[in-house]
Amino acid sequence: MFLLPFLILVYVSAGFGPAALPFGVVALIYITLIAGALITILEVAMRKYMSLSRLKSFQALFTVLGTGSLLIFYASSNSTLIDSFLVRQARSLPIWVAWNPFCLPLMVALSGVNPLQAQWRLLGLMTLALMVVCWLALAGSEWLTRDGLVKAGGPYQGARKARAKSSPRLWLRGIPAHEMLLLARDRNLLVQVLIVPLMVPAYYLLVNTHMVSAVSGNFRHAAMLAFAVGAYSFLNSAIPVLSREDKTLWYLCSFPQSLSSILAKKAAVWAVLGMAYGGVALVVITYFSHHLHGQAWTDVLVALYGIGLYAFIGSGIGILATNILETVKQARFRTDMIYLYMVLAAVYANAIYSPSVWAKIAQIVLSTMLAVALCQKVKDLTPYILDPVERPPREVSLATE
Repeated sequence: MFLLPFLILVYVSAGFGPAALPFGVVALIYITLIAGALITILEVAMRKYMSLSRLKSFQALFTVLGTGSLLIFYASSNSTLIDSFLVRQARSLPIWVAWNPFCLPLMVALSGVNPLQAQWRLLGLMTLALMVVCWLALAGSEWLTRDGLVKAGGPYQGARKARAKSSPRLWLRGIPAHEMLLLARDRNLLVQVLIVPLMVPAYYLLVNTHMVSAVSGNFRHAAMLAFAVGAYSFLNSAIPVLSREDKTLWYLCSFPQSLSSILAKKAAVWAVLGMAYGGVALVVITYFSHHLHGQAWTDVLVALYGIGLYAFIGSGIGILATNILETVKQARFRTDMIYLYMVLAAVYANAIYSPSVWAKIAQIVLSTMLAVALCQKVKDLTPYILDPVERPPREVSLATE
């Protein structure tokens, strides 16, 4: 979805005409298979030779690098300054760097190469490189797992340590402490919740330099930015709150509490964290803003309330969109529900810019009713979550209206 239009335009710019479409599709398949082979061998090697703590650190690093690379890819299309910088850096590299497997689809688009020669390069060098890389990845993975691969774990796995003589009484206990422990153990989740949401507005500020003065000069824009950062962080925290419990759901079901109340407490933790995150962003913007006035505090309250509210809306949508009995991890969660959540968040963001107080109140009331309705649906569903056939009885509630 991201690379295909780019590759097609590369061949269009090189003068391939209508042949740019098949060349782009072939180049996309080639790059995808090459990347898949490298990812396979890297994942096997890292799980073979790295400790679990170091593996989590590398996963977090790859999340940051992958997100940053994707944003730079888009920024080069919208910012002349970034595009010129990347071109200058590419020209300063030695020529042998360009002759790597990933650059072969671009080498055929060089000027002075006729279509016949380009076809031979594409079918020859690319096919040979693809076969070699895939064979090396397969043979290397088979050699690494010749004695088995038993090292496994996740953010829920702890370490055996000597027990302290007196353990301090923590102010955060129970489900909130469990979620914070998860955030501290899983560095990849920590990066997705706290760092990646900041990279998206940083991308827009980098592409459009006028947004810096717009955000610092208009506190309504600052409130909108804080809401966007908080709501975006829920994509990796509040929405997959149930899908993360695929191996520990039995653990939650054994508690002397209902599963719906446990999930509600988890959503409340992420709501508080998101509101604190948005509040810190507003404090930083306020420090540099010189146009703060009394009316802006209304937008701040609407933004902070929306952040807390959409933690429950996101968790409700995520719970209802999760099939915990699905054995295939990729099919356990309906990813189309993420787009529904983003549309609903965009609708609520309109309340921040609405000049009418009544329009703000109407949007807040409707969004609150939606959160209550989703909580009712979750409460009705959770007692039957492990039953693939049974469904809760029909009752008249806000969710049915």
